[in-house]
Amino acid sequence: MDKDNYYISLFNKIFTLKKDKSIKEEKLNNKDFKEAKYVSVLLYNTIADNCNDYGCTTTKVFEEEIKKLIAEGYSTININEYNNFINSSIRLKPKRVLLLTTEENDFTKKIEDKYKIEIEL
Repeated sequence: MDKDNYYISLFNKIFTLKKDKSIKEEKLNNKDFKEAKYVSVLLYNTIADNCNDYGCTTTKVFEEEIKKLIAEGYSTININEYNNFINSSIRLKPKRVLLLTTEENDFTKKIEDKYKIEIEL
């Protein structure tokens, strides 16, 4: 997954900017850079071991969905990256997804750490 980089087009070259602020030139030109046309947003109202209502996703199903996303090459972005993408301030590679939940709990934190993803409130 490419969760550690931003991609910047400057002077007809593509640069990577690590979120830790280091920068290096990519050996690509703008024709080779595949840019995301959209970002998928997935909202999980409640994530719990046992669910009794329509807006709830079980922890088992949630983890299976995360595994599928990763296996298909998707990586998560945070809310700031999403806003910057919507405002055309940054470009993203395809297969980026914003994961949202209405409540954070120990399970969601564990999944974030285990799969190195971001889940936003």
